[in-house]
Amino acid sequence: MITTSCRVPVPFVDDYIPCEEDIFDHVTEYTGIYPGDLDPTASTKYLTSMKTTYKRIRYLVDAGCIFVGHGLKNDFDMLNIVVPVEQVVDTVHLFQLPNRRLLSLKFLAWYFLDKIIHVGTHDPTEDATTALELFQRYREFEALNNIPEVLCQLYKEAQANQWRVPRQL
Repeated sequence: MITTSCRVPVPFVDDYIPCEEDIFDHVTEYTGIYPGDLDPTASTKYLTSMKTTYKRIRYLVDAGCIFVGHGLKNDFDMLNIVVPVEQVVDTVHLFQLPNRRLLSLKFLAWYFLDKIIHVGTHDPTEDATTALELFQRYREFEALNNIPEVLCQLYKEAQANQWRVPRQL
């Protein structure tokens, strides 16, 4: 799921691209893709070609849109598209201390938004919405000029919880 904020930040690109090869394991827990989702005769998803998705994203890049998400490099690499760094807001890097490990979207959502995500399977729309909410929180910290303190506290909490969301009682 790719989110962009040309004017009103909302997730709106949710393309599913079928592949020619047989898929033996959809890894649904991480992808959110179920058997049949990529089958043109059975899918309820918006199926499109890699070329069509590439053209849509290329248009948004050329229009100067800002892309907001978590781990966007993977999405852009898959499409073989280069997006100027000034048009990418990646929460995986916004909430990272220099030379420290990357934190999961799930942990960041729990810590900053008091929100539990990825219950059951992965949902790209939930991820995109969560990344937008995290970006808005980051901007709040930026306005208060306290990002270094916030990130230090974040990493203390993450390490204390072994980099995972604590179990809910």
